[in-house]
Amino acid sequence: MGLNGKLVSQTNIKSDGGDLLFELFRYKLSYVPFLCPQIIHTADLVAGQWGAVGSVITCNYTVDGEKKFFKAVLETLDEKKRSITYKVVEGHGLERFTSFKITFSISGCERDMVVTWTFEYERKSECVPHPHELVDLSTAITKQIEHGEKKFFKAVNEDAIDEKKRSITYKVVEGHGLERFTSFKITFSISGCKRDMVVTWTFEYERKCECMPHPHELVDLCTAITKQIECCYSLVPN
Repeated sequence: MGLNGKLVSQTNIKSDGGDLLFELFRYKLSYVPFLCPQIIHTADLVAGQWGAVGSVITCNYTVDGEKKFFKAVLETLDEKKRSITYKVVEGHGLERFTSFKITFSISGCERDMVVTWTFEYERKSECVPHPHELVDLSTAITKQIEHGEKKFFKAVNEDAIDEKKRSITYKVVEGHGLERFTSFKITFSISGCKRDMVVTWTFEYERKCECMPHPHELVDLCTAITKQIECCYSLVPN
């Protein structure tokens, strides 16, 4: 019994989107890296279907300045309690623990909710420390998601539509981006045919100065958008 451990992290959030948050961690884990990119770098489905018991995910993240990885199986799910449990089967943790489970749950309602992370594990020996760093990590993830920065932009269609090439270009005229860029254009196009197509997003811009970083985050964002649309499209009957 002395080797078994349990740590709990609870965070109050002022949000009315409890169901949406539960759906995020059940069906849309791949979005989390875009909400807290400094902590979670990738979250991918490698077997099964998102949100289904028995599905397998992998996650790359940083804790205490070190990059870590784990693979986990969705073990239990309780929609009524808005609770989901993953069992770690590979990666960080299992070199120190015989078993490791992570449970995410949401309680409360309206704008007074509590997000709870529960870590249950069995240490391989008494000299293995309890993973308190994961309590701080999970709290940081919750807060970053709660305070996720919202972006806005207004764009005009430049009449740059090519139906033959299936291409359309928008020019940003207001909002996020123009505080860093003198001009910004977004082009969306599709090439190929049947079940072998390529979706291309092109961002053309002029930075206001050399110190302005290139907007690499938009490359990851548009890739996520494309993949999510592909997943939704695959669910539509032919």
